[in-house]
Amino acid sequence: MEDYLFQEGFPSGLIPDFELDIFLNQQHLQLQVSSGWVTFCAIHKKSKKIDALVHYHVEGDSAKSPYRSPYGSFAFSERISSVYLCEFVNFTEEKLKSKAVKNILLKNSPEAYDQKKNECLQNILLQLGYKIESEEIGTVITITGNSFESNLHRSHQKKLKKCRENGFTFQFLSLDYLEDVYFFLKTVREKKSYTLSMSFDELKKTTDQFPDHFLLCVVKDGGSIIAANISVRINSEVLYNFYHDHLSLYDAVSPVVLLNAGLYEYGQQQGCRLLDLGTSMIDGEPDLPLITFKIRLGGQPTRKLSFVKNLI
Repeated sequence: MEDYLFQEGFPSGLIPDFELDIFLNQQHLQLQVSSGWVTFCAIHKKSKKIDALVHYHVEGDSAKSPYRSPYGSFAFSERISSVYLCEFVNFTEEKLKSKAVKNILLKNSPEAYDQKKNECLQNILLQLGYKIESEEIGTVITITGNSFESNLHRSHQKKLKKCRENGFTFQFLSLDYLEDVYFFLKTVREKKSYTLSMSFDELKKTTDQFPDHFLLCVVKDGGSIIAANISVRINSEVLYNFYHDHLSLYDAVSPVVLLNAGLYEYGQQQGCRLLDLGTSMIDGEPDLPLITFKIRLGGQPTRKLSFVKNLI
C-alpha cells in the first residue's frame, strides 16, 4: 500500500479523482436512511485525492451497497491499478468483519455506464470469492450526432410520425410541477396494476436536495398531459429515464416514443453519452415485451450484476 492510504470514513477536504454519480453522493445516502452507513476510501498519497470508495449500509450482520438506490458498489479512478483495487476490497472486508458483518451484497452499475471499469471490478470480485446473485437486464440508448429517428425500428418511426401528425407536443416543466407529474404517473401506473418505487414525499426531499439533477417533461395533446417523465442526471454522461408512462387511451400511438425523442435531443444538447431506459424485470425475470419495446426505441441491452459474499 505504499502509494495508497486505506481508511474508514470520508476524509474532509479531499475529493475523488473521478466523477461521483448522484447515488454515491453522501447527501443522497442520508436521504435514504440517516444511520447505519460505513464508508471506505483509498487515498492516493501523492495527489491527496480519493481513488476508490464504497458506501455500505450495515444492519445486523449484513452490509449492503446500495441500500435503496438502483446501484452502489465500488467506484474508482482509472488511475488505480487492479492490484491496489483488489487490496482495497480486501481491506473493506476485514473492516466489515471487525463489525461482525457476515454477509455482503454489492450491486454494480449497469455495465454500459463504463464497460472497462465494470469488467475490471467484476473480475476482482469473482477472484475474491464473490458470487453473482442476480442479473438484471436494462436498456440504454447511445446518444450520438445522429437523429433519434435514425435509430428507431420502423414500427416506432410510424408511432413517432403519428404523434407529430396528431399535433402532440413535447415540453419540459419546472420542478414546481413535480406533484402534478408524480400523481399523473402514479394514477396511470395504478390503473395498470403497477406502483412507483418512491413516495411523493421521498421524491420531493430528493429533488429539493438535488434540483439540478432532476428533469420533468410531458407530452401534451392540446392542453392535456397524455404522457409524463421524471429523469435523473446521474452524471455528466448519463441521463436516466427514471419514471415514464402514458394514458392507456393512447396506446396505439405510444406518446412515450415522442417523450424519449425529446430526452434524446436534450442529451445531445447537454453532451450526454447515454440515455438509460432502466431495467426491465418482473419477479426477477426479464420482461421480454418491454425489452423489445425499448430495443425498438434504439436501445441496447445491458446487464446490472449483484454480487454476494459470505465472510464466515
